[in-house]
Amino acid sequence: MQKRLLITLMAMIILGALVGCGVPTQVTGGGWIASNSGDGKANFGFNAEACDDPFKAAGHFNFHDKNGLVAGGNPVVGGVKMNGNVTEASKCVADDPSKPVTAGCNVCEGLLGIDGKIGYNAIVATYDSTNPKAGGSGIVFACAKDNGEGANAASDLAVISVSGGPFDGYINRGAVQGNVQDHSCNQ
Repeated sequence: MQKRLLITLMAMIILGALVGCGVPTQVTGGGWIASNSGDGKANFGFNAEACDDPFKAAGHFNFHDKNGLVAGGNPVVGGVKMNGNVTEASKCVADDPSKPVTAGCNVCEGLLGIDGKIGYNAIVATYDSTNPKAGGSGIVFACAKDNGEGANAASDLAVISVSGGPFDGYINRGAVQGNVQDHSCNQ
């Protein structure tokens, strides 16, 4: 039993070194997804640019789910409301040891599965609550996918996960009513 556990742990460490690979990205988005409570909308807007280095990103993130539920299915009086500065951004790609391993792509992989994360932009931001009834700060992870433009394109997708602060444990995902747009880094 211990040998099997040791082998499993070693495999996880080796795989952990290969997953979460990201490449430079520039992405914007805005609109809404359904609230994670099933009642209402969760509005968002963001811009993220990390064309030179995923770990030296610039941009802004804001989010408001007036009926949002945090860890344990608990509601937040005044809603999940936050503003933040982007600290990391990358386009998640197939595992490639020559690409940097980013926390954002690792989180997207955890939320979406190994194959599900491919093509997503992983955005990490530090946030401050803008809800006067729930002060504090933490980290927000956003996984956003541009599925193209036009009438025949599939809906863009977004996943939001919060760690720390008053909104710790908030997770939401859905089809974007609005737009996520990949932009060229002009490199």
